[in-house]
Amino acid sequence: MSGTRKPRNMAEFAELLGITPGAASLALRGSDQVSPELRSRVMKAAETTGYVPRSYRRKNERETNENVRPAKPLLLLHGNETDDDPVALMMINTLLKRFGEQRLDFEIHTLEELERMDNPAEDFSGAIGFYSIPDHCADLLKGLPRVTVLDAFHHGSDDLYTINEAQAGELAAEYFLANGYKATICVVGWRQHEQFPSMRIDAFRKKMEAVGVPAHLLRYDLDDSRSFLPELEAALKKCGNAAGFFTFNEMSAYKLCSSLNLTGIARHPGKTDVISCGSSFLLKDFVPLPGIVNFHLPELLNRAVDGLLRRIQNPNHPRISVVMDVELNVPEKEGKEG
Repeated sequence: MSGTRKPRNMAEFAELLGITPGAASLALRGSDQVSPELRSRVMKAAETTGYVPRSYRRKNERETNENVRPAKPLLLLHGNETDDDPVALMMINTLLKRFGEQRLDFEIHTLEELERMDNPAEDFSGAIGFYSIPDHCADLLKGLPRVTVLDAFHHGSDDLYTINEAQAGELAAEYFLANGYKATICVVGWRQHEQFPSMRIDAFRKKMEAVGVPAHLLRYDLDDSRSFLPELEAALKKCGNAAGFFTFNEMSAYKLCSSLNLTGIARHPGKTDVISCGSSFLLKDFVPLPGIVNFHLPELLNRAVDGLLRRIQNPNHPRISVVMDVELNVPEKEGKEG
């Protein structure tokens, strides 16, 4: 591989090795989803070519903020979704770890607690939150440096750090099309009273239906999902008991995979694959492991903290919106790791 020019991205790096970008990414991250031999080969190739993944390059930028010490605490803001959302808890823990590493003073509060504060905009140096923050809560923080993570309905004056929603749906669709699926099912768990951020699902369905492949929508209520199992069986029957599943997030994927196991329906590549979105945080114990449109949430959250610290130093800088690309990671089939 000597004399080979430095790869510009993960796709070029993987092509040099004759493996998929997903396998290369997993190997570079030290994942046990690929064999030790493949990890060793990938790491050696990275050293030889000088290829450094984007997440590693971000380390230098983070170090420029190491000495930032805001005068007042940072506000970590969250809603009631943490009561039944382990991914939200994971994101909070990632932020708390970052604050601890940098010895940043902070307070963590719910939206309800924020509403009871007298003058929160004066009590903190900056605020970071995720998902959607109601307008009346945003008004309480007016003038305070603030960043929001993963807000699909963002329309405020704060900085936004999010993922490419449409790309997530398109990557999943491309996988199912490449593997010859003739029918797909989108699985979404949501609450009836909440607005549904449908961009990734819409992008998936549009790409599938453009080539004549049905993309059925199976949506269930998080507060009352008793009808999910019979509706799942009916949807599968409509697809001839062979369909690719695209789930909105890993919680939907967890429910789907558990339900398939409960009914005795085995997941087979090329017949009943599951592609989820977010991370494999909740899904690591399922066999086979579902494919993941990886949002690289730890990197996204750390970038958001970097952005908040820069915003505190430069409060008059124009509002920014950072949209990170996502990546499809599908566990390599046995004997095909490259």
